Amino acid sequence: METINKPTITNQTEFKVLNPYYKIVDFEVNKWAEELNLFENEEEKIISKNQHLNKFTSRLYPNANLKELLPISKLILVLFLADDRADRFHGKGKIDFWKNLLSDFEQGTNNGQGIVWGMIFSEISLIHCNHNLSSIALAGKNFRNLVRNFIKAGIWESENLFANNPPLPNEYLKKLKHSSGAEIAIHFLTHIQSNKIDLGTLYSPELKQLRKTLLLIICLSNDLASFSKEECSGDFHNLVLLYEIHFKLNRKESIARVIEKLNLLKKKYLSLLKQVQKNPGICPEKKISICDSFNGLLLGCEIWAKEDTGRYVGVVTISNEIEL
Repeated sequence: METINKPTITNQTEFKVLNPYYKIVDFEVNKWAEELNLFENEEEKIISKNQHLNKFTSRLYPNANLKELLPISKLILVLFLADDRADRFHGKGKIDFWKNLLSDFEQGTNNGQGIVWGMIFSEISLIHCNHNLSSIALAGKNFRNLVRNFIKAGIWESENLFANNPPLPNEYLKKLKHSSGAEIAIHFLTHIQSNKIDLGTLYSPELKQLRKTLLLIICLSNDLASFSKEECSGDFHNLVLLYEIHFKLNRKESIARVIEKLNLLKKKYLSLLKQVQKNPGICPEKKISICDSFNGLLLGCEIWAKEDTGRYVGVVTISNEIEL
């Protein structure tokens, strides 16, 4: 079992950082993708393997069982592939790509005609098969909305690129939770039974600010890791790049400003975690579960980006500046 020693405010020093089902899931997801001809060509398949795309979910959800991890991993692979394919289009072709993807998604989840989306939606819904019907329906609705928002954010970004209209940083940050996929990653914490975090808890008023802060930390960390990749593809949807465009900063200044913003968010995150621990309305067991699940998600994102994927060039190291 792969673990890491890392002190946290919950006094847990050892984290499991790779799901023990990773190799099984990696094999099964690749087999599934090949059977459905999900990879457009051999190059796409090789890139997926070299970038360890299937390892992402095993880093984020180290406590998930096989039934939980497999369908989540399938979805994440589809989203990664969609994002990469969009980068190969330009102008109106990129807009059309995302609009066609939205159409396929709507058909798959509503009418069962989009085979890939339909299968993923069905399998993710079955994770909740032991819950009551209203919980299953709510989980399905939330899942559909989150993926729909991700695809619509792709349309928004492609329309901005077509019009050569870089959004203002604040406008970009409002959309970032959808376009980054971080919202989906956080949502799936509720699908891991051992996390003991239900939908009502995750989306409760008590966790609203904590959830929002966690989301922004993931997004800005990703922006610091990926600005070179986006710049090379002709994209400007990255806070580092938008600070340069709108505030006339050089690269070093822009990176420093994003790191400063990220460090403030991390301090806020730690403060909000402490508030959760002191909240008398949340049972002690659930407090520990919330803190450990959120911390584990952050840690998994960081390890995958820095050590596994090679997807991003010139990753900026920020993890040692503020410990979780």
